[in-house]
Amino acid sequence: MIKISKRLKMVASMVSPGNRLADVGTDHAYVPIYLLEAGHIPSAIAMDINEGPLKRAMENVARYGYEDRISLRLSDGLDRLESNEADTILIAGMGGPLMARILADHMATARKAGELILQPQSEIARFRHWLHDNGWRIQEERMVRDEGKYYTAMRAVLGEERYAEEWAYRFGKCLVDARSPVLKEWLLKEQEKYRQIRDHLAQAGQNNEDRQAFIQDHLDDIAGTLSIYEKGGRYI
Repeated sequence: MIKISKRLKMVASMVSPGNRLADVGTDHAYVPIYLLEAGHIPSAIAMDINEGPLKRAMENVARYGYEDRISLRLSDGLDRLESNEADTILIAGMGGPLMARILADHMATARKAGELILQPQSEIARFRHWLHDNGWRIQEERMVRDEGKYYTAMRAVLGEERYAEEWAYRFGKCLVDARSPVLKEWLLKEQEKYRQIRDHLAQAGQNNEDRQAFIQDHLDDIAGTLSIYEKGGRYI
């Protein structure tokens, strides 16, 4: 059985059973191989923009005997994916703006698939906004701590959705609804970090009122989210 990280196990577990997978930025093709070994998917298309990672993916696919079930393609994003070839598109380990660009460039293909599994590495709140602005509903989110770092993944499906509060975009409504223990752990760490920043600014005695106000607003959002989390994890 192929060994993969906790982060990759998280995103793999979010793929709907029986779906044909398109793995964008596949690197070593670990996720398609893992899902095929588990009998979770029937086939996969593994794509990468760079020849080096694709060569490593090819070696792994051959090693595990999946040449007939994993198609390997040199591709910038979704450039080489046809609109009928996948039911789930997986993009993990990239910045949020890059993910948005990949999807925007081939929105018809993404919509035809209907399910997106996404693990943005940066600007996650902005990326949640982008999904809502472009006709996607965030059906589920999960969060994991892997080798000291925190990662968030989401499943998006076609549909209209808006969050009423900005902190729902900042921290993830689905994670709060599910009372993710990893989210709580991360929020408490963030709270302590920003308290230390606030105290340092106060001690500095310089003209930093705007910065202090920004930090306090962020602390208020964290405190509010933690309060809702403790009350049962659902809000409008």
